[in-house]
Amino acid sequence: MTAAETTSLAEQAVDQTQTDQSGADLAARPEPVFEQPWHAQLFALTVHLNESGAVSWSDWVARFSAQLRHHGLAKELNGGEDYFLAWLETLETLLADQGRVAAQDAKDMTAHWAAAYLATPHGAQVHLPADLVAASAATSVGASHEAE
Repeated sequence: MTAAETTSLAEQAVDQTQTDQSGADLAARPEPVFEQPWHAQLFALTVHLNESGAVSWSDWVARFSAQLRHHGLAKELNGGEDYFLAWLETLETLLADQGRVAAQDAKDMTAHWAAAYLATPHGAQVHLPADLVAASAATSVGASHEAE
């Protein structure tokens, strides 16, 4: 699956939270498929990593289950934002353990996204500076090839 296909899968998942195939509003539904677009994107990325062979589903399930137990001990999980934060933490740790991304790089990127978010006017799309995106892409490609 290409990056464009992964993005398309995530966009389709996000779209399903708002309308059905006929275009009818799903506001009457008790819960959307995903509360936030990034939840759908994270889900799509994880599925892509599994389908491409980068992540074993059984390893993913074991790690995510352990992470949910760990988070659940500290507080009651609501299945929304906290669930996907645990999902993200699991995926970051798994990719770091595989050597596909350095743990510090993930922390640095989180800080860059937070800074970009805080500097973005309400309602506008958040963007990282182009030079940071290019540097990140070059680093992640190198890490991906080294891990293979």
